[in-house]
Amino acid sequence: MESLTHVCIWKDKGWKRITAYEAAKLHPGGTVSAHSGLFMCELCGQYVLLTDGVIRGRYFRHSASEKSKDCPERKSGAKVRISYAQGEHDLPIKLVNVTRNNFDLEIGLVRVPSNYMTPKLRVEIKSQSNAIKPFVYLRERINTEGITYLSIGNTPSEQYQIRVTGASDNIYQFWPKSTLGIDPSGTIFDASTGKKLIYDSDVVVKKKYYLLKRSFYIIYHNPHVSIREICCKIISGETWRIYEVVANDYDKQSARFFLDYHCRLTEVPVSIQTVWPVYVESPYIIKYNHKSVILSVTGNAPTTQVFPSAVMRKFAGVKGAVLEINCNNRQQLISAGRTKALTYTYFWKESLDKTTEQQYPVITDLHYNSVEAGIHHKILEDKALRICVPYDGLCIIKMNDVVIEKRKLRADNFSEIHNICWNMTISVYVGFDCVWRASFIRKEIIDVSDEKEIFKKLRLIKGTKMSIDHTAGSMADSLKEYPQIRQWLRQRILEGTISVRAYKELQILANKGRKKK
Repeated sequence: MESLTHVCIWKDKGWKRITAYEAAKLHPGGTVSAHSGLFMCELCGQYVLLTDGVIRGRYFRHSASEKSKDCPERKSGAKVRISYAQGEHDLPIKLVNVTRNNFDLEIGLVRVPSNYMTPKLRVEIKSQSNAIKPFVYLRERINTEGITYLSIGNTPSEQYQIRVTGASDNIYQFWPKSTLGIDPSGTIFDASTGKKLIYDSDVVVKKKYYLLKRSFYIIYHNPHVSIREICCKIISGETWRIYEVVANDYDKQSARFFLDYHCRLTEVPVSIQTVWPVYVESPYIIKYNHKSVILSVTGNAPTTQVFPSAVMRKFAGVKGAVLEINCNNRQQLISAGRTKALTYTYFWKESLDKTTEQQYPVITDLHYNSVEAGIHHKILEDKALRICVPYDGLCIIKMNDVVIEKRKLRADNFSEIHNICWNMTISVYVGFDCVWRASFIRKEIIDVSDEKEIFKKLRLIKGTKMSIDHTAGSMADSLKEYPQIRQWLRQRILEGTISVRAYKELQILANKGRKKK
């Protein structure tokens, strides 16, 4: 029997490939059981054993007591070629509207070429349960400019079938006929976006994740992983729970916890970043106009696939690989992964005569009422607001023009600011651009009797006069708190003359008005 060749060991804050020969040096005597959790098959995410070498040389093999017998090497042997086809990527699934006793699920349909669809387009999404009616959506519901998230109810299913009519069969290159759903033994979601992590995804420390599973309450005592229940829901007599989980450090115990749910703890998650040429980006779509693209692929992603196939040159990078790909087709799918695509993007080759739409932040109070930028003379109810930006950004809070807090903002993730008070300014930045700013300034009450006294004094001033024209209108703009005096000045502008002494008095009054602003 040949030894398994896709085996890893936890080392230096990550899973590293190891051969049976190297493992035998670390553990020179006896069988190393799969229950030890020392060696992991990266193709199926299960622990494997190292034989004692009594009958033949030491080698890795799967245990007979494994939960799943579907590992490619178990079926086809060590020489199996690990790859995946164009339609094998999963569509994004989101966990939304999470409360103490409820949640909903949505599935995302990525943007497709408009010529693939007709006005009679019909999308039917069916779960594995025959008791649940298929979810049907028509052409009007599909967003042609970005990703479309569609409700798939609040009953988890292990798989979803997608049937499309009124469209070209090429649409299945973008929307696969089936996509994996929710594993009842445990599925991990990104807490900030609500998106499900696909099988064998990478996770990192200090980041919040959701664990959705059908089970009894988890009692988990491990200082390396924080876990707390945030939702419990009964569905058809079965209990589904959502836990918020966080890896506190890069420890083997943390790694084992996430491996039980088919995720790998790592310092460098798999990612694809476009380096060249200039491009326009939207979810899962990169638009460019060049004969080739240069990508940086980081993380443990030995497999990079291009559909349709194209010439690809690979260079060693500082933290991964740099790829140059000659993209010949108008829509080219580029993905990076291990046993399946962990991340993927469609590259659309077309003229970049348009720019992406301006993305604005969503700023509301705690009751979801919009809060406009500018000067506010009234403190918000609850003295708090919520900020959501379309891209990662920064919030700077000042008190009396002194910075008291700088807070990072995550894309599409609400951040709340509390204890808003007078003389506070809140600024929201995306990149170097200030996209929203509000100041809370107490409005001074003007004593009307003061204006009467000043106005009386101005009218009584005599002496040398000077010419005055429309340029004095800016002075009038600074006298908004003195409507009677402002109107008198405008009358002087119409007449063309004013007392020199009165003009100087008005200048002093206008300067005070400017300073208040």
